[in-house]
Amino acid sequence: MEKYWFKPRTGISRGWTPASWEGIIMTVVLVILLILSAVVFDLEHATTKSGFGFFFTLIILLLIFGYIADKKTENPVLFKRK
Repeated sequence: MEKYWFKPRTGISRGWTPASWEGIIMTVVLVILLILSAVVFDLEHATTKSGFGFFFTLIILLLIFGYIADKKTENPVLFKRK
């Protein structure tokens, strides 16, 4: 039996809730990476180029997180298994 890191959120919204220590660690790492990317792109003195760089990084990190979280969920939210 596979151990699931996340469980699907219930209610109106879609997403994942950490259900094990691996899920919590993965969520904390995501938050740290988002904060680091904001520091690297210096959003306080942002230019259009750094804004696009941060936005691109944000999208990539969230897509990777979403893919892994969905694969480690019993009932997938985004990618339905057949």
